[in-house]
Amino acid sequence: MMKYIRLLPTQSYESNIPKVFIYSFLTEFILILPIWVLFLQQVRGLSLAQVTFTDIAFWATIVLAEVPTGAVADVFGRKISLIIGAVVVGISAILFGWAPTLPLILVANSLWAIGITFNSGAVQAIFYDSLLQLGREEEYTKLRGRLLVVNFSAVALSSFLGGWLGAQDLEFPFYIYSAVTFMGLPFLFRLKEPPQESDPDTKEKLTFRRTLQITADAVRRKPNLRFILLYSSLMPVSAIVVLVLFLQPFAASIGISIAAIGVIVGISQILSAIGSAAAGRIVNLVGAWTWLRLAPFLVFIGVMSLGLFGDLTGIILFGLAAFTEPAIRPLMESLVLKHSPSSVRATILSVDALLARLFLVLIEPGLGVLADQRGLPTTFLVLGLVSFSAIVLTLIGWSRIWKNNGKLPLEDIDEPLPSSVNPKSTG
Repeated sequence: MMKYIRLLPTQSYESNIPKVFIYSFLTEFILILPIWVLFLQQVRGLSLAQVTFTDIAFWATIVLAEVPTGAVADVFGRKISLIIGAVVVGISAILFGWAPTLPLILVANSLWAIGITFNSGAVQAIFYDSLLQLGREEEYTKLRGRLLVVNFSAVALSSFLGGWLGAQDLEFPFYIYSAVTFMGLPFLFRLKEPPQESDPDTKEKLTFRRTLQITADAVRRKPNLRFILLYSSLMPVSAIVVLVLFLQPFAASIGISIAAIGVIVGISQILSAIGSAAAGRIVNLVGAWTWLRLAPFLVFIGVMSLGLFGDLTGIILFGLAAFTEPAIRPLMESLVLKHSPSSVRATILSVDALLARLFLVLIEPGLGVLADQRGLPTTFLVLGLVSFSAIVLTLIGWSRIWKNNGKLPLEDIDEPLPSSVNPKSTG
């Protein structure tokens, strides 16, 4: 620990590691997570359908901006992308808390989404490339799991605090969150940018257009990558919809206080942190391909429980989904990174994130209307069935590659996976 503290003032690839951990903790200290829906309903007077529309604007903006901002990170540098993202998110949080009308709320939420896209993919890329420069890329999955633990721990702590602050004043957490986000900037300025990869064909510096071309070509030529991206983007959808959009009003509808909602969201993030920390052990225990098939079923049980029980029991059982989704995320990111050309890793990670956000844009309008007309329990049942069916179909298509090639889909990679993720172990 003291070694990493001494490295913080320096600019080196080794010092990038603790700086990324600190920045990630600060940027994930999202005080507004447990109260933003209640803020829009109780302070701004929006209906649940209008809140859903606000969330759709957020995800739609991300869909439009995700790949271009990912390409910015690959062309101009991941450090620049992260700095821009932190500034934009900090400003948008202030605007969101102040905005008195729905149009201004939509502007603030869209601006916030743009800031997030500058961060998306760039953190993982600079983290992985720093390890690559140190000859430690085999440690990515292990360290990425620890980084996710830090992220979820930050969200958990901020949820406890955000719920308490929201019980006093629902507007106040937005301004505190903005200040915390700006606190990450000094660590970003001291990052050492890993060298940018050149165009694999011309050996010249990549242009924005050429970055997008290489990305499209990789996705087109590699069927395994396509299914990895599809599976990776479908897995978190149902858990995101519940945690971000519907858990707050559902908990409030069964008589849970704002402060207690913050505790519930915080506990869900603790479960996510535990799942992330256990990711490598789970893969080694049951095998990667078995875990890929088992995880969607566990998430399905967690989401369906909310609709079947409709009370605190459902919230408790949803913890299964909160644990499982992050427990499979490091494996999926490792696969995406290993299948991606090194010159466009941030862009392909952005494609992964884009697909997840696109699915959210497609399903949230219907879910918002359904929640207003038929209630949240019915909405949870529909969400669970639709998302689970989509993942099962993806796995069926992915397994055909295995049958056609005579080997597991996870074996068709250009480089070996990190040692903590063994694709040849089938459980």
